[in-house]
Amino acid sequence: MGFPMTRSAPGFGLTLSVCILLTGCSKTETPEDARRTLPVARLDESIEAKPDREITLRVIDEKGLAEAIGRHGGKVVLVDYWATWCMSCVELFPHTVELHRELSEQGLVVISVSLDAPEAESAVLAFLKKRGATFENFLSRYGAGMESFEKFNLPGTLPQLQLFDREGNLRHTFPPAQSAPDTEALDAAVRELLLSTAAPGADG
Repeated sequence: MGFPMTRSAPGFGLTLSVCILLTGCSKTETPEDARRTLPVARLDESIEAKPDREITLRVIDEKGLAEAIGRHGGKVVLVDYWATWCMSCVELFPHTVELHRELSEQGLVVISVSLDAPEAESAVLAFLKKRGATFENFLSRYGAGMESFEKFNLPGTLPQLQLFDREGNLRHTFPPAQSAPDTEALDAAVRELLLSTAAPGADG
């Protein structure tokens, strides 16, 4: 897919123009700035009770993600693409966690894919634990550059969510509406797909 910007060097050292393209951040903020403005105290604001199962993070490519989605045949699958340096992603993530908690028993599976650099793996995992993200969590093997967007077939903005129906078909994509996806539209789409057919038994 074509992008108006060229790929930057890997890691967090992205240029200002790529920051604007990928995250919708302000013209004066870069991914490096975004990380500096995300203090630990802010991460702690939404900490809830400790989850009853371990939270893990695995590096993945586009083939591995497709296989992960395919394992949940008969379920509605929501994939949240995000990054710790994307402030809109950080603000939206608790909503993704809440959808999982509220609707997983009705047949919703949530998968998160971080587009952080590989060396940020420990920071990403710490963030997921603070948020109580007890679903499948992955880290893109391609890091924070444009290659992640190309390999995962993303239009070029974060945060972004993809919603698959029970047959594994991509039904909705939610890019940012100004600063963040429309959560009301997202919730409505999730519930519509959950009600489209009777929920099958749990995954084996």
